[in-house]
Amino acid sequence: MFSRLVTAFLIFAATGAGLRAQTLVYTNFTGASGISRNQADLDLVSGAIVLASSNRDKRGAFFTTTQFNVTGFSAVFDFRISSPGGSAFDGGELQSGADGLAFVIQNSSSGSNAIGGFGVGLGYSGIGSSVAVEFDTFKNSATSDPDTNHIGINSNGSTTSLATASVGTALDGGVKWTAWVDYNGSTMEVRLSQDGIRPVSAQLSYAIDVASAVGSSSAYIGFTGATGSAYGNHEILGFAFSDTYLTNGISAVPEPSTYALMALGLGLVGVRIWRRRRA
Repeated sequence: MFSRLVTAFLIFAATGAGLRAQTLVYTNFTGASGISRNQADLDLVSGAIVLASSNRDKRGAFFTTTQFNVTGFSAVFDFRISSPGGSAFDGGELQSGADGLAFVIQNSSSGSNAIGGFGVGLGYSGIGSSVAVEFDTFKNSATSDPDTNHIGINSNGSTTSLATASVGTALDGGVKWTAWVDYNGSTMEVRLSQDGIRPVSAQLSYAIDVASAVGSSSAYIGFTGATGSAYGNHEILGFAFSDTYLTNGISAVPEPSTYALMALGLGLVGVRIWRRRRA
């Protein structure tokens, strides 16, 4: 792991013409540039960004300060939700631990400073011109959640998901999860694992036109999270993003010596790397 942003421009050969894919790699966020933190904290020990701490009524977000192509992309990130506590009734059921986090692509008027609502809002509600993948740990009857532990694909600042899938293991159990979001221009796929190995099959797949949803072929990329009466500690540990769709996805949040492998299968013909070191 290294504690700086690596911005790599990967030059590929594709159908006889050069294709440039811009790739972001944050193996942690200590000294990171190129992002805007909005009510989110940096853990100075681990280098993780804490979207919402394990307390009532917290929210936070962070987004890239520049926009990236979203007509096709691949992303991978590590997250951890821990220390669930508090309680709240919903639908006659007393629940503990909440509320979850979201991977967000947005082109809202607030730009990189966007942030949404508390609790059920996941820090995402109200962020227009957007698409999100939620990792939800509370069953909200108002948003037709299937259970207390699921993933979903959302749009236009709504936390009523367009499609959902239940997750068999608690998302807020305090262990590191790795999530993959891949979009080939017509279908978004979401994968999850606790062992860091990308599953062959997607847990959730949904046909969506991301460019139409965000109103542009480019958008800000980032994350949101929130708590309510019930709560948990919501952290993003690392993140990698390619604004070109990779058929086999990004295998993991890359180490310094391996991030060029994100280009596997695309006919890599040259790599130019710029590293911005911490002062």
